[in-house]
Amino acid sequence: MRRYRRYWFSLLLLAGIGVLASRLASPDVMLADLVFEPLYILPLVGFHACYVLAASCAWRLALRGSCGLQVTLMEAVAHVAALNLGKYVPGKVWGMFARGMALGERCGPSEVASATLQEQIALLHAGVVLGAVAAAIVISPAFWLVALGLALLVALTPLWLGLALRLVERMFKRMDGLLSRIADPRSYAKVFLAHVCVWLFLSLSLTVIEPAVLGVEPDLARTCWLILANVVGITVGFFAVFAPGGIGVREAVTTALLLPAMPVEHAVILTVLFRFWLMATELLMSIFLLHPRITRI
Repeated sequence: MRRYRRYWFSLLLLAGIGVLASRLASPDVMLADLVFEPLYILPLVGFHACYVLAASCAWRLALRGSCGLQVTLMEAVAHVAALNLGKYVPGKVWGMFARGMALGERCGPSEVASATLQEQIALLHAGVVLGAVAAAIVISPAFWLVALGLALLVALTPLWLGLALRLVERMFKRMDGLLSRIADPRSYAKVFLAHVCVWLFLSLSLTVIEPAVLGVEPDLARTCWLILANVVGITVGFFAVFAPGGIGVREAVTTALLLPAMPVEHAVILTVLFRFWLMATELLMSIFLLHPRITRI
């Protein structure tokens, strides 16, 4: 299977290019009267680079904690790129499958599933926590609401994590020894904190695009609205398995949540441009997939 890896990644890349081309041909991207502030390009690239590094570190931590495998940072970046490309194929699992192929014989299918499960649970958990904090600041800045929400989330984590693990135990009977590593508090905490950074840097990329193309000066309340809308939109799009990369679903939810903070035209422009930015950078990251020598750095 190892010799077919490049062809599989190339197929995912073509799928991503096809989706991007279809979005470019859509009438809702006819954007006019936009400003362009080159001053914001550097922070946009910087925040996105931090997002990629945080996602790569989270995957490295998940691999190390669940199956004891150590991979290089550049190899983890390639795995993140594979995951991002695969989401544009309906079903959401093809990127995970490609990532497993990239690991080759170093990790068996059950071990990759173990690391992926911990990663995805921590990703959703971190998104809920960050979204709750942003919502508390925007809707009611009372500190006790934030403290109460975080306390409930932390307290309930073992419950739904245990339910998820029992479900997987029924699906993969040979994973009993690996599931205890997924639920290890130290390992999970590290992956969780890494994903808090993932959500934060990804959302900050969105907040930078607004002043860059709309000329609107950012403030705390507006930034929190953008973080909340981005987290909720991506999470809902994640569960929309029928939509490649959550396209359409994510933008609709994000736009709806942004309406209290900005005009509908600005919300639509912002969400569409953010999608273009993500798709373009995800396609550029495919260089790590098609050039395996880079992943050995």
